Amino acid sequence: MKRNTRVIYSFDLFDTCFIRACGAPRNVFDLLAYRVLGANSDESARADFALERVKGERKARALSQVEEITLEAIYVCCDFMALTAQSKTEIARLEMQVEREQLVPVYAIREKIKTLHREGHSVYYISDMYLPRTFLSELLIEHGFWREGDKLYVSSACGKTKHTGNLYKHIAAENGLRFKDWYHWGDNRHSDYRIPRRMGIKASLIHHVYSVYERFLVRQDYFPGFFVNQHLAGLSRAVRLAFPDEPRYAFAADLIAPLYVAFVYHVLRDAVSRGIRSLFFLARDGYILYRIAKELEGEFPGLRMKYLYVSRSSLYLPGLPAITPDSLLSLRKTMFGFTDETELDILGNFITSETWHEVECVMRSGSGSGKGEELFANPEVLAILSRYHDTQRDLILRYFIQEGLADPIHKTVVVDIRGTRSCQQAINAILRQGGFRPAEGYYLEVVDERKPIQEAGDYHALYYAERMRLSSSLRYISDELGSILEQYFSVSPHKRTIAYLEDDGRVRPVFENGEKEGDTRDLMTCHEETVALFTRLFMRNYLYLHLPATLALATQSLAYFSQRPVYSYLKALRAIRVNSKKGHYAYIVKRLSPMELKRHTVNWRRGSVYFTLRTTMGYRYINRVFLFGVEALKRLLSHLNG
Repeated sequence: MKRNTRVIYSFDLFDTCFIRACGAPRNVFDLLAYRVLGANSDESARADFALERVKGERKARALSQVEEITLEAIYVCCDFMALTAQSKTEIARLEMQVEREQLVPVYAIREKIKTLHREGHSVYYISDMYLPRTFLSELLIEHGFWREGDKLYVSSACGKTKHTGNLYKHIAAENGLRFKDWYHWGDNRHSDYRIPRRMGIKASLIHHVYSVYERFLVRQDYFPGFFVNQHLAGLSRAVRLAFPDEPRYAFAADLIAPLYVAFVYHVLRDAVSRGIRSLFFLARDGYILYRIAKELEGEFPGLRMKYLYVSRSSLYLPGLPAITPDSLLSLRKTMFGFTDETELDILGNFITSETWHEVECVMRSGSGSGKGEELFANPEVLAILSRYHDTQRDLILRYFIQEGLADPIHKTVVVDIRGTRSCQQAINAILRQGGFRPAEGYYLEVVDERKPIQEAGDYHALYYAERMRLSSSLRYISDELGSILEQYFSVSPHKRTIAYLEDDGRVRPVFENGEKEGDTRDLMTCHEETVALFTRLFMRNYLYLHLPATLALATQSLAYFSQRPVYSYLKALRAIRVNSKKGHYAYIVKRLSPMELKRHTVNWRRGSVYFTLRTTMGYRYINRVFLFGVEALKRLLSHLNG
């Protein structure tokens, strides 16, 4: 055959074009055991099933007269009769189904191949694999790799392998290719690099390595029955590689999705077990939790999930029993102590701008008997606020009835990320006054200044701040990542709800005017895409059957990040500003100077130290120096202010 002088491009498939979400290839057999034997099967039966599949492949290779075996040959050598009545043909079909569910396309490789296609090149796909060629062809088409003119060579169909070099020779002979015009990419150092390079092929290694936080999970190897850590690390890696190589996608895949998806599943499962029919995810922090819940909706068909537009701004004042000087003083409290704002500034956080200007006019005019009195004691101001309180309280109750939170018969539940439970307290005050039963609450974390059960109602939490602080590692999640959990992990696509109004017979939320949104739309899209894919893979990897271990590992990974934040992940945070109330913003992290540290212009100072240093080498020493510096700065500021 005449030699083809055009340039040839080829790619390996597994761990190059596709990555397995379960991590190690053998983990596929644990998933297959669940699929064949059932979720409630005995662990020993599943272990025996996986072992039999491994032995079958080993035996088939020993008996083979060619370089590669087929899936059919493997199952001829397997004996599952003591474990299941399903035929080996059906089990083989299920194995391909599991593989299909686990294989995630790698974004960067697919984009490289698309570029080659746009330039007019055809691509050769070459795989040492026992799975059928037709199965792999379908995968390439399904995930957008294939274009007319491309070719696929699989060792199981050819009887030759890359490992020996014979598959490369076969392809060259069949297509008239010259090795010196051939470029190949793959992950195997021997089959995809050394062998083709010896033949004159220009080979490049692909490294889809685990990230620092994924490697941390892999090292937590204490699950011999089902390798939860490997599956969780594999999921994060697969999801990360499924999207552009950007810090925000890595951050979401490694740190947000594992914790939030497991937490939401925990909430939904617990709610069903307790006979709860409706869950309401509180804006804005609960938005991403709500999106995860909607992804899981098919697993909980009897559970209604809704998103509720509420906020501290819209609830706190209407939630007061009545407008009095004493009750208004409670608006000064935040989860961090007392604010140093004026009363007029404080009101700006809890009423509409129109009502605020009405109050301001009263104070400026000095009319009435309140001229020399504080704002919260001014009778005219109290009258304005009382009218606002009554109107908004009525609208909120109607909104709760409209959305189904106010249910006279069934228990309802609100879901939030973290806090003092003041929103739940205000919600229940309004529900009780309307004659409805109070709502219970689910939280990822509650702080130690939280409202007690007798004031705010029943609740369930994953983390309790005062208990987290007793742990040498988990304490940093509560002490330092609170605002990041609320305002970066849980970023939402809409502004803060400030009030409610009636519109065409329905009550709808009023969003705050002029609130600085920042560039959050792309970030929100990133989080939605990441958690959606992670949720699907979470279910396919049966991690919901290992929820305590999954939650523990996700928590430990986040704690590891809080102590050792890697620069590439901190870059996801550098342009983000967070606020605790209207108009008050601070960057999460930024490069530090002594003056900026003194002015407290950053939200996460430890993260900013690592962002400035750009390294985590010697992180234990860095942390000790950091804590010493913080205490020294506190003493200095106390001395200067004293």
